[in-house]
Order: sequence, then structure tokens, then C-alpha cells
Amino acid sequence: MPTNANVNGDLLMRIRMEYIEMPDLRLTGRQASRLWNLDQTACDALLSALIQDHFLSRTGDGSYVIAAAGRQFFSKSSHNRRVD
Repeated sequence: MPTNANVNGDLLMRIRMEYIEMPDLRLTGRQASRLWNLDQTACDALLSALIQDHFLSRTGDGSYVIAAAGRQFFSKSSHNRRVD
């Protein structure tokens, strides 16, 4: 199983931000690969790293969704935003 050291940090951040901006996002591995224009192997490695970080979780049907820990991250970041 890949570790975070094996995957691109910029891509991890991009995927995190997609899920933070759209907290109801629910993607299969194939959909994620197409959305982010990644080959399936690279996409699987990124999604696995985000599961290991407890940011994403996988549903019974194989979809990737933001995990409870990811929602807590979203909640904290939205409280830190300035409203002008």
C-alpha cells in the first residue's frame, strides 16, 4: 500500500480542496481518475493515501467520500475564513 511519501503532495492538496469545496462529493475510482486526468494507478495511490490519512473513506459500493475527520478539517477551515 502506498505511503504519503510515494504520492505527489500538490495532487493530494488538490483532491482535498475538491472535497472541501464540495463536501457531498462522491466518486468511484474511475470517476476520480477521469475528473483529475490521472491514470488509474496514480489515482488509486492518491485515494489510498487520503484514506490512510483518514481524510476520505470508502463506502460499501466503492465510492470515495469525505470522512468524519475530513469534515472536521472542513469545519475548522471554514471557521478561519474572513468574511469581508
